[in-house]
Amino acid sequence: MELKQKSNTHIIIHGVVKTFTDTQELKDMIDTMTADNKSLTLEFIDAYSLVSSIIGYLNKKIYDDGIMLTVKVHQDELYELMDMLSLISTLNVQKVSS
Repeated sequence: MELKQKSNTHIIIHGVVKTFTDTQELKDMIDTMTADNKSLTLEFIDAYSLVSSIIGYLNKKIYDDGIMLTVKVHQDELYELMDMLSLISTLNVQKVSS
């Protein structure tokens, strides 16, 4: 997994978040970026799944911390997973055409 900060409110994620280290690195970057901002965009370029700990963490950021989140996904599999889990509106998921 590789993280790139596109702006002070936009993170681009290449690869799949699958290890504990990946998960912690993404959480740390989200925490840093939302310390001063109440909006955040996460853009998953080639991920086809997302670990439950990140999904739970994003829900916490939305409901407990008041973060306005947008999740952009490029892969159909990830979009379909989010849809199956009824997270499209909660996480403000948008499908990006590749």
